[in-house]
Amino acid sequence: TRGRQQREVECRVLEIVDLSQLELEAAVPQDVAPAVRVGAPARLRVDGVDGPLDARVARLNPSAQPGTRAVTVYLSVPAQATLRHGLFARGQIALEERRALALPVSAVRIDQARPYVLEVVSRPDGGLQVAHRPVELGLRGRVADAAGADHVEVRSGVSDGARVLTERAGLPRPGTPVTLDAGATAR
Repeated sequence: TRGRQQREVECRVLEIVDLSQLELEAAVPQDVAPAVRVGAPARLRVDGVDGPLDARVARLNPSAQPGTRAVTVYLSVPAQATLRHGLFARGQIALEERRALALPVSAVRIDQARPYVLEVVSRPDGGLQVAHRPVELGLRGRVADAAGADHVEVRSGVSDGARVLTERAGLPRPGTPVTLDAGATAR
């Protein structure tokens, strides 16, 4: 007799993904990894998604990746309809947050042995001139109320309220007379 032989075969037809809990893997350089803490806030820019996303460090891999020696950090990201598996993201993890005197990185000059800034000071005749002020720098990162530009902490060398040239203005020597535009702001 001829009979049919039947076999049951399992195959995956679909995959169920829970989009209410998204996690992003990020490789962090080994020299920064010890400062990363669970719960630390992060700010991400995801390719194809408008605007930044807020995230939090959910967990840390206890070992470094072979070859790169980077440490994998897992970030918890709030669910959003625009996020998809496989997208690429860039961002920053807040390692420390504090109030400090900070200047845009573009204001700091490094063409001499010590970093310095170009401060606008008063001359005896009432005009303005450039003064080179050596500075001691601290942390580098984002400032909460600035429009995304990198800033650097100034630990010493200039005081709060000093007028500092923040754009590249060539290499003016100390004592070079300057005139500020009416729209110029003091930093």
